[in-house]
Amino acid sequence: MNQIDEDATLSQLANALVTSFGAAGKVKDALYIYSEMADKYGRTTDLEMHQAVVSVLIQ
Repeated sequence: MNQIDEDATLSQLANALVTSFGAAGKVKDALYIYSEMADKYGRTTDLEMHQAVVSVLIQ
């Protein structure tokens, strides 16, 4: 069976997306993942949009 590389960019994006619409306590985890990716790879419009959506979901 194939193992999932949790540090892979695609895995992180998928995890953040699923976490965004999961339990309320995990929404902050999604914001952290997007912020971490923005710091690592630079800010893009997509990452900033996802951060904004997650920020709205937190409130």
